[in-house]
Amino acid sequence: MIACKPSVRFSILRPEIWSILGRVYEAFRQFDQDCIITCGTDGHGADDPHTHGFAIDLRTRHISSSALKHALCD
Repeated sequence: MIACKPSVRFSILRPEIWSILGRVYEAFRQFDQDCIITCGTDGHGADDPHTHGFAIDLRTRHISSSALKHALCD
């Protein structure tokens, strides 16, 4: 499942982000974890990529960074 924290807001989300979410979802499924978006366009300055829909933050504390990187890059 892909879910968002209740406070997450999106004023825009670029197609590039949508296109990688499927791969991210599959990587999280390998670890039997939900993919939780913790930040969208909310809470960032005017020049930040989040503000323009080019970035999101994901909760990854339950998956080691090396294991997640391996799952995403295979």
